This record gives sequence, structure tokens and C-alpha cells, in this order.
Amino acid sequence: MGLLHKVEKIEDVAESQRGFYVKQEDGTFQLDVDGLNIPDVSKLNKALDEERKLKKETERKAKELQDKLAAYDGIDLEEVKKLQEESRKKGGKDDQALEFERAKTQLKNQYETQVAELNKKLEEANSRRLNHYRQTEIVRAINELDGFVEPLLPCVLPRIKVTEEGERVALSVIDENGEDLYTKDPERPGMLMTPMEYIKSLQEKDSFIGCFKGSKARGAGSQQSSSTLKTNVTSKKQLKTPEEKSAFIAAHGGDAYLKLPPE
Repeated sequence: MGLLHKVEKIEDVAESQRGFYVKQEDGTFQLDVDGLNIPDVSKLNKALDEERKLKKETERKAKELQDKLAAYDGIDLEEVKKLQEESRKKGGKDDQALEFERAKTQLKNQYETQVAELNKKLEEANSRRLNHYRQTEIVRAINELDGFVEPLLPCVLPRIKVTEEGERVALSVIDENGEDLYTKDPERPGMLMTPMEYIKSLQEKDSFIGCFKGSKARGAGSQQSSSTLKTNVTSKKQLKTPEEKSAFIAAHGGDAYLKLPPE
């Protein structure tokens, strides 16, 4: 059995192999091999857990406010108005009833505002949670296909759609018009394309030559790579398109690209 690149417990690895692993911030253990492109997604996983906790806490507070608001629904405003009218006919004012109605309205508005704010925070937290999940899965797929995360991730992210139904979260692929793409795998006819399948398809495109380890230019693609290769590149900011990044990596290697400063 081959070495696992990451394990939850060091005891899951044979004692003779434990020296090859390094403990990560999240308590897991990762294979320590020079040159192996295994990005650390522990921060993404930690942020994902925090977003889940925030979602549960926000849902709990929203329910508490809704329960408190429901406690005021049984008050008969028509009866309060009737008492006020009787008081006015007698030539007086029922100040207590007026004050009660005013306080009730103010309290109800206050709770409705708080519920709306909590619902907004809940939606924002859920959106961040789903985006963290999407990015983490894309990084894992790129790594499994021996791709370079930094140039590929911004190209792949806009094409991956995340949906949630109950407790189930699913990822699928869309085209530039937002339409679903379907797999070309004959064993999965009519099924939606997966992120892994989409990233794998990029290996066959000349515009992404160099974004995967061991990839080589093919025929006309070699000329295309040369035509998009910029000279005197001193920062990643100068490589603005996937084609330019790919051409640079094909010419100089992934390590050279990763060593470039951002600006």
C-alpha cells in the first residue's frame, strides 16, 4: 500500500513510516516530500467549521426572536381600540391602553428588525460556508491531477456551481453562459459534469500547457505557447491571462512561477 499524503492520526501510519510525516495546524499529519504539490487546506477547513458554527448559532437566535415575537400575536388590538373608544365617549383617555399599544408596536418593530438582520447574517454566513467548501474541493481536485493551484484556481472557480438541498451540498460545472455541462463519460450518461472531469479536460487544451506537471506542448500548441510567452517577467501581476501563465510555466517550470512576487 502506498503512502497516504495526509492522515487524521499518526497511528494510522506504520511505525516505520511515521518519520515521513509533519504535523499540521489542524492536528492532522501530512507527508513531507520536497516538490510535492500538496497545498495546505487546513485554514479553509477551519474557516468552514467556523462558518457552520455561526450558521447554527444564528439559526438559534433567529428562532428565539421569532418565538418572542409570536408571544405578542395573541393580543386583540380590536379589543384595545374598543376600550379606547369607550373611554373617549366618557370624555377621558385611556392612557394605559395607549401606552401599551405604543410599547407593543415598538417592541414588535424592534424584534422584526433584529430577525431581518439575523436572517441576512445567516444568508451571508451560509454563502461563505459554501464558497469555502467549493474552493477546498477544487484545490483537492487540482492537486490530485498534479496541477498548479495558483494559476488554475482563478480559472476554474467561475465554472463551478455549488448547490445545497437540505444537508446535501453538490458541485457541478457550468459554461460561460451559466448553463450546466454534462459528462462525456459513457458510464454516466446524462449526469452533470464534475469539477474533477472539468479540470482534467483542461489538460488537453493548449492554452493550459504548463499548468500541470509533466505537460508538454503539442504541435500548433507549441507555437501558441511561444506566442503568448512574455519576456522579462518579474512578477505574477504581469501574467494577466491563463494563457500567459501557462506559457510561462511551460517555459520556466511551476517552481519558477511560484517564486515570482505578486507585484
